[in-house]
This record gives sequence, structure tokens and C-alpha cells, in this order.
Amino acid sequence: ETRSNSTEKKKLDSNSKLTNNVLDGHIWIENEHSHKLLDTISSHQTEQNHRNSIEESSENSSKTLLYLGIAANFLLIAPLVITHWNSTWTICDYHLFGDQCLLSSWSSAAIGFFLMTILSFPQHSLMKFSGSCCWLVRHILMRTYTYAGSIACISQWRGVWVVLDCYLGITMLNFAVSLSCTLFLLLILRSVRSLPSPPVYICLEISHSAHYNAPTFMGNTPTLSLKYLLDTLMTVFVIQVLVITFWRGLWGLMDIYLFPEDQLMSIICSIGMSVGISVVLLTLQVLVKHISKQLNKIHWLLNLAFQDLITLLYTIACIAFWRGFWMILNLYTPYRPASLYVAHTVSFVILALCLTANSILVRGTLRDDLKLGEIGILFDMSYVSTLQQAWSTRRNSGEKQKLDCENELLPSPNHSTEQNSKNLVI
Repeated sequence: ETRSNSTEKKKLDSNSKLTNNVLDGHIWIENEHSHKLLDTISSHQTEQNHRNSIEESSENSSKTLLYLGIAANFLLIAPLVITHWNSTWTICDYHLFGDQCLLSSWSSAAIGFFLMTILSFPQHSLMKFSGSCCWLVRHILMRTYTYAGSIACISQWRGVWVVLDCYLGITMLNFAVSLSCTLFLLLILRSVRSLPSPPVYICLEISHSAHYNAPTFMGNTPTLSLKYLLDTLMTVFVIQVLVITFWRGLWGLMDIYLFPEDQLMSIICSIGMSVGISVVLLTLQVLVKHISKQLNKIHWLLNLAFQDLITLLYTIACIAFWRGFWMILNLYTPYRPASLYVAHTVSFVILALCLTANSILVRGTLRDDLKLGEIGILFDMSYVSTLQQAWSTRRNSGEKQKLDCENELLPSPNHSTEQNSKNLVI
């Protein structure tokens, strides 16, 4: 009995030792196998904590990149695009039959429509040539194409806008009727997505294959055929004219109702409206995608109507921002040809250096798509994150090429063994 009691006592003592001694929140176990188990658990916990910290840091960095993208859209890219448009538009006012309104507007429209039609055809040829030539020729060709396209777009918009002003007049009824009619036609043609511009949409020049892409109304492949010619004419002469008329109507209504006698207050209200609408839509962006998915389950027409509504709100934000910044340029910049040429050149050069000069162009048409998650209901915040991703990809590829070159320079194992054997023989 005494032996059994002592044996049980030893077991209890060992169990108590194995159970634990808690000191400062740590468990101390006096057993070799238990120590190994504890080390394994602690290593797994450390690894999991490290993984969680990496995920949190990556999530925070991605959010930071998105916020920087929004700031770049509003504070850098969109103001430069508007500056280029304003300076080019005013230069045309000076030099393109400035004393004769109708002749100037029709000349501008003719130049714009002709160039827009011509630039739609050589898309695939330019893509192939750009992919096969050296980087210097490729970039010169891309910038030349973008600059020619910017002249074409601005000439087209100025011509149609001024022609409508000359023939229809500048009245509230005219603006309201033209706005309503063009909106109805764009809804019927499912081309509401063609309305927004920077700061909502940003065109990055990362890929040369997408640089020359100008989608047409029917989405036909660019060829020298009658079918593609008619598709291009439909896009350039119908859809884009409707877009210009919509912008003119809403812009004119803002001129009438947003403090027409106080320019400074009108500027503040216009930019404030743009920023307010954008902030609300950005905050509700996840909810908007969820509602779009649910409406699509009920009926595709409900989803289409909802997407068009969100796109129209973004368009109002775009037009309000353009109007406010355009008024700032007219009010606070010198109205002389020299300053206009400087603004025209500097804005284009900075946009080209930022790889966003293509954002100047308004070409082709975007159809209202029913695919969920499309950019038609989203604000483009990917500028900084896309640049960061492209830079990291290029850096990794450069490091890989460097390692490959170093490996090629190193002698092979057979060669080194053979050389060592020769040295030993000598």
C-alpha cells in the first residue's frame, strides 16, 4: 500500500508538472516532448501573426494607392487635360477665322470630323508596327498619334458646340430640350457610358496594343470595308455628336442656374458639386456593385437602368468639374496667344510624362454593358496602383534578365571540373 501510494503521488506530481506552471501569461512545462510541442505551437502562432501582419500591411498599402489614385485624378490628370482643351480651344478662336463665327465653327467641325474618321482606320496597322519597332520609335509614334487625335477631338467638339450656339441660341429652353432629347437617344442606343471623362475615366499608356484602340458603335474590326466605314460614320457623326450636345446642354443649364452673376461663387459651387457627388459614389461603390448584382438577378433591364443612373451621376460630376476648372482658367490666366501656346505644350508634355496623354482623347463609343463589375458603374482609381504594378513587373523582369546574363557568364560545372583537373595535372 505504501508503495502504491508513493507511485500515485509521483504520477500526480508529474501530471502537475506537465499540466503547467503559469508565470506572466506563459505556460512552462517540464517535459522534453511537451517543450517540443510548445515550440511547434509558438512557431505556428508566430508564422500566422506574421502572415496576418503582411496581409494587413498589403491591404493598407492598396488602400493608400487607391486614395493616391483618386487624388491624382482630381488634382493632376483632370486639370492638365482641361488645360490642354481650354488652350487649344482658345487658340482656334484666335486663328481659325476668329471674326466669323459660322465660318470658324464649320471649319473646325470639318477638320475634326475628317481627322476622327481617318484616325479610326489604321488601328491594327499601328498596333503591329508599334509592337515590332524599337522603343524610341514606338513612343514617338504613340505621342504623335495622341497629339493628332487631341487636335481632332477638340476641333470636332468646338465645331459642333459653336454651331449649336449659333443656330439654336443660348437659352434655358434650348439647353433643356437638347439635353432631354440627347439623353433619350443615348438611352435608346445604349451609349450612356460614352458620356463620362476625366477625372472619372483615365486612359493609361502602359500597353501599346491598347493605345490606338477606338471602339465603334457596332464593335466591328477595323478593316477597309463598307461595313466598318458605316460603323465609323455612325460613331463619329451620331454618337459623338449626341455626347457633345448632352455636355453643352448640361453645361449651359449650370451657367444659368449656378450663380450666373458671381463667377467665383459659381466656380466654388461647380467644383463642390463635382467633389460631393464623387465622394458619395466612391463611398457607396461596394453597395452599388451589390445592388447591381441583385437587380440583374431580377431582370437585366433593372440592372441596365441602375447602371445608366450611376453613369449619369458620374457624368454630372465630370461636367461640373470641367466647368469649374474651365472658368478658373478663363478668369485667372492671361488671355494671350503666347500664354495659350505655353499651356497647350506644357500640359501635353506633363500628361505624356505621366503616361496619361491618351486621356485627352474622346474617341469611339462605349456601349452600356450588362457584365457585372464593369467600369460603367465604377470610378477609375487605379492610376497609381497600375503604375506601381507595372514598375514592379518591369523591375522583376529586369532582375531576372540580369540573373540570366550572370548565369550565362558563369562557367558550367563540367567546364570548371575539367579546368581544375588540368590545373592539377600541371
